[in-house]
Amino acid sequence: TDELLAYKYLYDCKAFETHKIQFVVVTTYKCNLACPYCYEGKGEVYSREMDYEMAEKIMKAMQNRILYLQSKYITLILFGGEPLLNFDVGVEIIKKMGAWCKNHDTVLRTFMVTNGTLLTKEICDLLRDHIDGVQLTVDGPQLYHDTTRIYKNGKGTYTDVICALKTALECGVNVSLRVQISKENCHSMDQLFQDLSPFLESRKVTLNIAPLSRYSGICSNFSSQFLEKEDQETVLPAVLQYNPHLQPGAHCIPCVAFSNSFIFDGNGDIYKCITTVGEDKRIGYISDKGIVFEPELYTFMGRDPLKIPECSTCCYLPLCGGGCPRTAFLTHGTYQSAVCGGSKKVHYEMIAAYVRRKFPERF
Repeated sequence: TDELLAYKYLYDCKAFETHKIQFVVVTTYKCNLACPYCYEGKGEVYSREMDYEMAEKIMKAMQNRILYLQSKYITLILFGGEPLLNFDVGVEIIKKMGAWCKNHDTVLRTFMVTNGTLLTKEICDLLRDHIDGVQLTVDGPQLYHDTTRIYKNGKGTYTDVICALKTALECGVNVSLRVQISKENCHSMDQLFQDLSPFLESRKVTLNIAPLSRYSGICSNFSSQFLEKEDQETVLPAVLQYNPHLQPGAHCIPCVAFSNSFIFDGNGDIYKCITTVGEDKRIGYISDKGIVFEPELYTFMGRDPLKIPECSTCCYLPLCGGGCPRTAFLTHGTYQSAVCGGSKKVHYEMIAAYVRRKFPERF
């Protein structure tokens, strides 16, 4: 139909556009926490940190890719592990890429994903002039969070994360706040949002609601915490009401991995999905001659939701893009499969919540 052709056009535009490009740099796999469900283990599964020599190779690879594709809008994200454990290398990358992009008439936006426990005022003051925002994560109210996001000695981190949120905002740093919903905490979120309500009024804070998912073999050991379809359908729509800036949109692709994006680690390996780093799902590597792509890239990017029967006939396809390909692979053994979970109900309720907020006089 005409609508499917329109979707295919928009999907391809998003997946294969070149004027925008995103790079994620995993500066270290080490972490000062021991979150039991983490797809990267407890920060000890992989130990190599990125050194300055590898950082230079990665920056050169990023620059060559930008020039080759003639990209004009660049996003650079520091990731880990905990990137603040290799802060000097991360700052070096941000500063040098910032200078390079300025000299090449391109727009660079930089971010860092951190657990927040090492985020001090001094670091925020240093980052403020070089970074556009940080992402922090909370796992629900303090009583639950302090059992899942823990230091290696077992101590909880809730107070430290909230302190980091406050410090970042006081220093003028934008914060993306990721709230992870699990089966264990999904019915006790009111207390968390009471704690967060003063911060959510700030335009410097964006809220990201994320159900705990089966991302890796490591995660499968904690399957009792995964948010099942029934809980997603009832809990997530209610939680979304707490986001004062909620606005649904047509994403067409399932996630940023299905766009012009690349993830580099300290080994020089390249990935598409952050939940596959360190596994056998690399899509390439950095050689002395530059980037070398491998068959996994074409297997991953070859996923077509219009060839998945459940997706091609679904009215929510433009909103989800076929759903998480990683979850599809872990569930069915192929990227070319559907994994809806409770997303249909969530999308419906999200649209309804937006309409009620946008046009209150009609309700």
